[in-house]
Amino acid sequence: MTSKPNTPFKSKQSYSQKRQLPPSITNTPLDKSLSPSPKPLTAIYLDIVKGQNKTVSQCGSSITITTQNLERPFYRHIKNSYSQFLFIIEPEFRKNCKTPLDIAKRVFFKEWNYYSEHPQKTQIFYEFILIDTDSIRISPKSDPSYPELITHTSVFIQKIITIVEWGHPPHHYKQFSSSFDIPVYNYFDYVQAWHNTFLLQNIEDKHSWLFCFDKTFNSKQIIPYWFMDWWTFYGPNQDILPP
Repeated sequence: MTSKPNTPFKSKQSYSQKRQLPPSITNTPLDKSLSPSPKPLTAIYLDIVKGQNKTVSQCGSSITITTQNLERPFYRHIKNSYSQFLFIIEPEFRKNCKTPLDIAKRVFFKEWNYYSEHPQKTQIFYEFILIDTDSIRISPKSDPSYPELITHTSVFIQKIITIVEWGHPPHHYKQFSSSFDIPVYNYFDYVQAWHNTFLLQNIEDKHSWLFCFDKTFNSKQIIPYWFMDWWTFYGPNQDILPP
């Protein structure tokens, strides 16, 4: 799958700018016992990495998988069978918030969809890691009638870096190729980037990610266990495939 000439990819240089930093956010430790354990790659994933299947999946959020029928102007949402612990809901939240979205807006910093131990590790920070390491290419698509509204983004997976390919202990820091608020990142940040990069929504809560493996992806490369876990959690659901 290749991009259209009129849809440019985001470049590494586009991330080179200073941004206003959000206030600190207190992180709630993740209960690992509630996270799904690593599982073997699905048959769909194996077909994709072998270049035998050109299926493109769309992820609407961490708990839904969204597909769009280009012939009809609506979206179908399919619930993912996996769940993830975020935080404990206190009595105050039950009293002052009517929906889970209200609670999220109260707990998370504005336009954030996850906890962070570091106030500078924004969604853009994690996105830049995947771009700077040439792990993915992304191509945002805008609403023709509202150019500032990103409706969906195509993601082309080029490679997944293993700990061996990192070449250093996982805590070893590498520097971004362009200036950034946080100039360095380590392998733990790289792994987390696959989770937090795609936790993004537009103002209409209708942004979708379209994933596929780039033609440059090496189907014989070693796939890390943590990526298998990520793919099992966020990857395509067979229900999105046509009958």
